[in-house]
Amino acid sequence: MELTTFIVSVFCLLDDWLAGQHLRQRGPKPTLADSEVLTIECVGEFLGIDTDIGLYQYFRRHWGDWFPGLRRVHRTTFARQAANLWAVKQRLHRDLLSQIEFDPAVSLVDSVAIPVCRFARAYRCRRLRELAAWGHDEAAKQTFLGLRAHLRVCWPGVIVEGRLAPANASDLAVGEELLAEVAGWVLADRSYGSLRLAEQVGAQGGWLLAPPKGTKRLRQRPPPWLVGKRRRVETVIGQLTGRYHLKQVWARDGWHLWSRWLRKLLSTPSRSCSASGRRWALSGSPTWSPTENPHTGLASRKAGLGAPLDPEVVVLWSSKASELRDRLCPASASPRATLTTLQRGRAVYAPPGGQRTADLNPAGAEVPT
Repeated sequence: MELTTFIVSVFCLLDDWLAGQHLRQRGPKPTLADSEVLTIECVGEFLGIDTDIGLYQYFRRHWGDWFPGLRRVHRTTFARQAANLWAVKQRLHRDLLSQIEFDPAVSLVDSVAIPVCRFARAYRCRRLRELAAWGHDEAAKQTFLGLRAHLRVCWPGVIVEGRLAPANASDLAVGEELLAEVAGWVLADRSYGSLRLAEQVGAQGGWLLAPPKGTKRLRQRPPPWLVGKRRRVETVIGQLTGRYHLKQVWARDGWHLWSRWLRKLLSTPSRSCSASGRRWALSGSPTWSPTENPHTGLASRKAGLGAPLDPEVVVLWSSKASELRDRLCPASASPRATLTTLQRGRAVYAPPGGQRTADLNPAGAEVPT
């Protein structure tokens, strides 16, 4: 999709959504329309411009004819108007979720560290002093001063909910709030492996898949396909960190921080990259469509492939996992032919339509089409 088409699509979507809404009770009409401000923020974040001054200068220089009001307002006026629209961005994100096709029965939860400054400057840093706290970054293996972003992503990669919390808040404490009223499968890492959280999700009609914390280890490892599907949330976090510069904090107060966090959620792709192409939340819905939810109640606490696990360990694998595998890894409709035997110079194949053979030549076996 060309950039001009993308800008027009985003502006039309936002302008139609804001039509008929009264965002101000008094005062003059702003020079720059609210739909134009939201369009600049969403498109700018998609292009990798994450600062207010960068957005202002780029669109004023290159797209001033499309946004004429931007040339008549000051940079600080644009920044204040964008920050004041934080509640609008929050409602817009909830409404956009109703237009995106995803599977609400499969949730992935994880968190990422957001340092507000370098470790050497932490003792004299004033940025977000009332919100930042000391924490440990498991990925970087170091202590940092800052926040943590907690995400709940639904399959195949749609950010449904995101929260910012101090770095010293545990993933388990925030996860209980993040997973409130969530039903279906919940895939998480070791930080969310708690029996209390599993009982909370089970009471809501869900099933928690998280490795246990502490010294307890599984007698059976989770299957590779399940581990690969859970890492989709890490792909989403990688996009937030790489393209959207999540770990670069420019805000000096919670007001601007929350507004910039919400505009990143608005501009985040609605699904992860795939070989077939990309579909964005603001430019259309993905071609993937959810299937009917087969989940019913809390799963059994016995392993499906061997001996039962410790009753005190959070459920990790059971016969219910086969339903999850059918949901995330649908079987191919047209199986490919496979080489079965090789006898006396003849290669025997087993295609879907029946058995076929082919003579060998000096260059190797001739695979029938």
